[in-house]
Amino acid sequence: MRSIEPRFAIALLFAGLTIIAALASQHQHNPYYLIAAAAFALATYVTYPPSWVVEVGKMLPGVKGDKKGR
Repeated sequence: MRSIEPRFAIALLFAGLTIIAALASQHQHNPYYLIAAAAFALATYVTYPPSWVVEVGKMLPGVKGDKKGR
């Protein structure tokens, strides 16, 4: 059985906490839970960015390994 990457496991944890905090915000009518959900969503995005973000980052000038020398 293969193990998953630690950063992917952390991203899944943050994504789950996002859903829990958003549901608690709806149930409690408390905006602080919604702020927490946004923070967990941002942490998920930072921990395990989508593949298109990585590809866009590679196209930016000044990236290490850029052969054009921009």
